[in-house]
Amino acid sequence: MLFKPVMLSPENGATTLPASPLLQWQACDGARSYRLQVASDPLFINLQQDLIVAATSWQSSGLKGGTSYYWRVMALADNNKSLWSFPSLFQMSGASGVARQNQPESFWLARIIRIRLIQLRPSNTKYQHCCCRNQNF
Repeated sequence: MLFKPVMLSPENGATTLPASPLLQWQACDGARSYRLQVASDPLFINLQQDLIVAATSWQSSGLKGGTSYYWRVMALADNNKSLWSFPSLFQMSGASGVARQNQPESFWLARIIRIRLIQLRPSNTKYQHCCCRNQNF
């Protein structure tokens, strides 16, 4: 079993990063490589990067200044993979200098998975649950 990677740098909520920030995470025992995703939204729908790397760092490129990005990492082994790390947010230097506050892990969980309980019958106390990552669920 692989444990999910722990993000090191940039710290969650980091602002005014240089044009090509270095993304770093802790090595996971047993991992042979890592899948890295960088997106412009916290649900990772608008991916800017999606790649496999052997190292525990990646020098970013092609990201727009003044833009906020979310990134996450998954450890990979022969026939195994970890869960995704908790997403981390950073903002590139540029026209938009809005600082973002660090968000606790529970903030991200609430936004990634939405649960709706549906009562099966109006007079019944049994419910069915539905889970979805769609923001409009």
